[in-house]
Amino acid sequence: MCVCVCVCVCQVCGLLQGSQQGLDSAPRWLQQSCRGLSAVVRPQGVSLYLCHGALAMLSWKGALPGPQWEQLLLLVPHTLLELDSSIKESSTAMVVARVLTLWSGAALDCLQGKPQPCPPGLQQSLCGGAELQQRLLEHIYSHWEHPLDGVRHQTRTLFRNLLLLHQHANPSACDPAEDPYITQLTHNLLGLEWHMRGKYGSLGCLVELLGAEYLLGIQPQLPSRLLGLMGDQTLAPYASDLLERLFVSHKAQLAGAAGEAAADDWMERWHQTWVTPLLQVLCRARLDQTTYILDYFLPKLLRCNPSSLAHMVQALQDTPPCSPPGSRGALGALMTCLRAARAQGVAPSPEEGLWGGLVPLSLLRQALVHKHDQVRMDALGLVCESHRSTEVLTSQEMDLIRHFLPANLNSQSPGVRQQTVSLLKKVSSCLDVHSILYCQNFRTFQSNNLMFFFFPVIRFLLQCLQSEVLKAESSLLQAAASCPLYGRAHCITAVLQHLDTGSLSQTEQWRRLVSDLIAVCYRMSDVVSPVVQSSSPEGLIPMDTDSGGPPCFDTDTVCVRCMSLCVCVCVCVTGGEGYRVTAQMVLVCCWRSMKEVAMLLGQLCQSLPLHCKDATAHTHAGLITEEQVEGVGLYFRQQLLQSRHRGAFELAYVGFVRLTDMLCRCVCECALQQLPSRWLSEVLEEVKSSDPSSKLCATRRSAGIPFYIQALLSSEPKSSSCSLLKMTMRELTALAMPSADKNTDSSTVPQVHALNILRALYRDTRLGENVIPFVADGMQAAVLGFTSPVWAVRNSSTLLFSTLITRIFGVKKGKDEHSKKNRMTGREFFTRFPALYPFLLNQLEEAAATVDSDSGQVKLHPSLFLLLLVLGRLYPSPMDGSSSPLGLAPFMPFIIRCGRSAVYRTREMAARALVPFVPLTQLPSTIHTLLEELPAEPGPRTQQNHIHGTLLQVCTHTHTHTHTHTHISVNQVTRIDSFCPNMTKIQICVCLSGSEVGELREEALAVLTASELVAPDGPSPTALPGGTQYLLGLARVALSACVEAPELWGGAPGRTGLLERLLLSPQYEVRELLLDGLLTGLREEEEEEEEEEERKRRPPWLDETTLSNLTSLTLHETHPQCLAKVGPHTHTPSLTHTHTQRNITGGAFVSLSALYVSVLMLCSFLVTQRASAVSCLAQWGALVCSCCSEEQPAEVKLMAAEVLVGCTAALLTSAALPLGLSATLSLWRSLFTLLQDEDQEVRDSASDFVSSVPTHLLSTDVAGVSVCPPVALDLGTELLCRLFELWDQVPAGVLALTEWLLGDEEGDDDTGAEETSSLDEEEFLFEKGDLNLWAEPVQWVKLLHRHLSSLSPSQDPGPRDLDQAWLLRLSAQAEAQALASQQALEALPALPQFCSTMQHARLTLQHHRASLATDVLERLRQRN
Repeated sequence: MCVCVCVCVCQVCGLLQGSQQGLDSAPRWLQQSCRGLSAVVRPQGVSLYLCHGALAMLSWKGALPGPQWEQLLLLVPHTLLELDSSIKESSTAMVVARVLTLWSGAALDCLQGKPQPCPPGLQQSLCGGAELQQRLLEHIYSHWEHPLDGVRHQTRTLFRNLLLLHQHANPSACDPAEDPYITQLTHNLLGLEWHMRGKYGSLGCLVELLGAEYLLGIQPQLPSRLLGLMGDQTLAPYASDLLERLFVSHKAQLAGAAGEAAADDWMERWHQTWVTPLLQVLCRARLDQTTYILDYFLPKLLRCNPSSLAHMVQALQDTPPCSPPGSRGALGALMTCLRAARAQGVAPSPEEGLWGGLVPLSLLRQALVHKHDQVRMDALGLVCESHRSTEVLTSQEMDLIRHFLPANLNSQSPGVRQQTVSLLKKVSSCLDVHSILYCQNFRTFQSNNLMFFFFPVIRFLLQCLQSEVLKAESSLLQAAASCPLYGRAHCITAVLQHLDTGSLSQTEQWRRLVSDLIAVCYRMSDVVSPVVQSSSPEGLIPMDTDSGGPPCFDTDTVCVRCMSLCVCVCVCVTGGEGYRVTAQMVLVCCWRSMKEVAMLLGQLCQSLPLHCKDATAHTHAGLITEEQVEGVGLYFRQQLLQSRHRGAFELAYVGFVRLTDMLCRCVCECALQQLPSRWLSEVLEEVKSSDPSSKLCATRRSAGIPFYIQALLSSEPKSSSCSLLKMTMRELTALAMPSADKNTDSSTVPQVHALNILRALYRDTRLGENVIPFVADGMQAAVLGFTSPVWAVRNSSTLLFSTLITRIFGVKKGKDEHSKKNRMTGREFFTRFPALYPFLLNQLEEAAATVDSDSGQVKLHPSLFLLLLVLGRLYPSPMDGSSSPLGLAPFMPFIIRCGRSAVYRTREMAARALVPFVPLTQLPSTIHTLLEELPAEPGPRTQQNHIHGTLLQVCTHTHTHTHTHTHISVNQVTRIDSFCPNMTKIQICVCLSGSEVGELREEALAVLTASELVAPDGPSPTALPGGTQYLLGLARVALSACVEAPELWGGAPGRTGLLERLLLSPQYEVRELLLDGLLTGLREEEEEEEEEEERKRRPPWLDETTLSNLTSLTLHETHPQCLAKVGPHTHTPSLTHTHTQRNITGGAFVSLSALYVSVLMLCSFLVTQRASAVSCLAQWGALVCSCCSEEQPAEVKLMAAEVLVGCTAALLTSAALPLGLSATLSLWRSLFTLLQDEDQEVRDSASDFVSSVPTHLLSTDVAGVSVCPPVALDLGTELLCRLFELWDQVPAGVLALTEWLLGDEEGDDDTGAEETSSLDEEEFLFEKGDLNLWAEPVQWVKLLHRHLSSLSPSQDPGPRDLDQAWLLRLSAQAEAQALASQQALEALPALPQFCSTMQHARLTLQHHRASLATDVLERLRQRN
């Protein structure tokens, strides 16, 4: 038996090597059967499944019987790795990954054999550092981010088995810290970019095998680093899984080492390692950076150690309340922890006055009205969510919910509204068991009786719709103005969605109803199709067309064109009634009608049972027939292939998807199952034969054609072989490729369609990874399409290329175009898409041949930009080793040659694209080679473009690999100095470091000192090409020499004068660049001072002269971008000096930003009691109030809000009333206006004033707490009433607030203007106007009245205290306003809430204001 098995092993080895070795002794029939298996050219699956069969059918446990087994065991991975570099199908890649994992398990079984030791040769081959191990690691690095989850899982298992193989092959290396292979591998993994998701699984394997303390010893800040990644949604699951492995392993290691006796000691150490960094992140990071901590990490931590909750609560309650702006603070972090704990069932039962026996209820009430949305949501989630859905709701929880609702029901955030509704639904499920039983009984009654009512409802809606369609057929304009069709159709669809089609009676009546519904849908479509299928539907009035269809208008229609507004307005006169109709109204009526037709037909096909026969000739009685379904499909085909309006064909696509899904689920053996395949073949043939005269839309990205094909392909069953998709992709790719006969418009129309359809298919997420094998072909079609002389082909190629970039490198995750989150290593890219290697190389060679700046002519190959863009998205991996196994070296000379282009952008992209093709070990030699290629000395043939491109490549490499030290020889420095112009010297000095370039730096400083930037008396270089870039290069040298790295420049003598010259530069680009550098350094200095409170030393450049120049620039800068840069520095306390006071008291406010700065300075002067600042208080107050009005930009109102918050303690709440009552009330009213602003950021900024109010003026529950704007508005009004008592100004305060209550005369009595403009506003369908949709004036009026009512009874003002004239004037105004508003309300037509909504709301508010004001004034008169 053993002999037969050994013979079989020899035969498999021979077959894997492509020979019949070992088959001589086999039977003849077996030799003939295996003849095809040993052929030189054979399918890839042969070797793959031979390996799989050998590993699965042979037993590898224990010692190997002979050398043939060892040979086969080592031959299998080599065969699989060779296959891996050429496969395209994702399914094949999955099989290869699975077989490799199976091989690693077999090899592990061999090494773990007990009877006799493993053969030395095999042991050496499986040891870490061996060639086989390196190749397998390269396979892992190329596939650990594969799109298929199964491949990633198998790759992770393979990595774990390789570690075990190394451990068993090296039994002497028991301590991993002393194993150089493990140590180097760990450092390499930790050194990779954290956006590489594959490294997390590999690090998890290291934790599993070596323990958490091993990784923590190498990188102690690993917990904080991983928690910092939790803000990225794509990385949060990976980071949380690794964190869980780490803290679980660490806990087990600490407990095992310490034992039970010292449990408190090791637990405290565990808390310091894992809980303390968590709390720091929760308290200080921005809310959007901590969202996923609650979802992914915190529950796992509490499950691992429930006792950590008490530690978290105690630590957060001891944390100071101050927190960075935008963070949740200690209170928000506490709510997050408690919410997670309760959801996990960790929180203890509540006690009297405490939540869970841990937290006072007052803290929960603060959190429920907190300023930040997520803190409020966490607090509400803590109250509403529980570990058991049947947990009883307590009275405390109901009180907390009532406390939450008034301030949060008007939230503008969709996310907050959605979370609120979701959490309140959870509460409603726990309220009353009897109500639930009642609802269940009612639903039973509903299900039995609604079917009876559905039919006449639907029939009535159908009759109404038929009547409206009849009107639209006679006049579409009249229908658009008075009876649009889409409303009735939408109602019918909504009713059908609640219809239980499985229990319908009266089948014949329903069938007739369905037939009528389909017929009226076709009639609706015929009416509106001429508009949505027009070549220009956006501005079409039906009378402007000369279609041969049914008449869409009558003879009494008059068209008026208003050229000044570029709007077509029609006045339809029918039966004496006039209708104002715009092209926009007609288009909306038509495309929404098309939408409802598509949704109704799709709903009918999807929900109604099909009337058909099965394979046994049994008839299934349904409501919709096969002929009707096929007719609906033909209708969708027509609409998708001919509609031009995007809204129409996008929504027709939704209905068509419902139809195709029904066809896939069809159980009857009928022709319907073959419809998708037939329709697909027909449309592809139509695309192939299309030309400019075809009805297919060649513009608008082929309109609905891609949607039509998408719906057909996405309906293909996932379990099938995707034959339709493969056939379509092959035909479209061939059609998209350029050819010699595709140079005219008639021949390029199919190519344009193919490119547009491919773009849609690559974007479709439902097709998943099935399109990945065709990505390389699509990329080739897109790149070659750029060479077409036809603009339409180039345009479609651009769109396809952009889609493929997103498909390959992922959706853009930030503003940085060159972020590594949207990039890929060169190894991974060419491993995943091997066909692109020869294509990109050949195209790059062809494009580089056209780059020749020596001729003085600009030659730009059409595809060069795309090639460099793709190559620039790659980056080198630290795991690549000393040589590239993929042969990337051939790309280098062509990329280097592209650096000679006369186009600056090409040189820049070439420098970036060169980086991934240079191995780390060859980086110094490559930089030396680039510098050696520079001309030895200047001459007439020296090209500055060549010099600049070469040095740009050197600088890019230096910036990318900052950890790599590259020394430049003296000869190379001399060469740079001899021929480079001043600009190039400056660039190389900024990029390179080292003592060798010291002389070059000195010369660069001399160039800077003598330049026009420092001595601006000479001619301005900005008039010359590249002049601005030249000045910016000089400014960068100044920043490096004075601020960023002065030690490299010998201290930069004359630093203060140099910075002053640059701040006064006439070029705003120079000032902006310098401000960026200075203010970045200033912020870094402030952060260091916060961390080290005793540190008093400032950087040398931050002297009094620089601070004075910055403040002066703040007050006199005129360029907006520079103003935006210089504004934030005003928060620095060191800027409050005498120079600033002179500028402010001078009274010249240049801009709103300068006003903001001046106001903050003024507040500091008032605090220090500077008498010279009092004279400008009135002017300052008026300017602040003017910045708070509704028409101001959001940026201006934000500044005003920060100003008012800053002066709350010094001015608004001061007992001395320094501004006087009138000016102070104006500031308070401005603050209340900002608290009701439509912009949420403005409201949130204004609500911060509560934190600035002296604590003795507020209750302990809200003192120093950030609250949401509605609560801040309530607290502010209550505080103002209390301040009236403090100021002894109650009578005047009551009258002032009553005047607020009554409203502005000018703003509320502008009735005539509104009535005059009402007709004009109706002309524009979506015109919003200057409306504040968030403010609730009725609630504001009630709030004022409530606080006035609480204020006035507590005082008893006599006649002398009240201003009688003021009182009489307000009384007369209130009575007149009440009478006028009441009469205007009575004059409105019937049901004014619907026919005159805006006017009715305005008049109702006026009447309510007048009534409440009259009530307050009447009380005052009675007390007098």
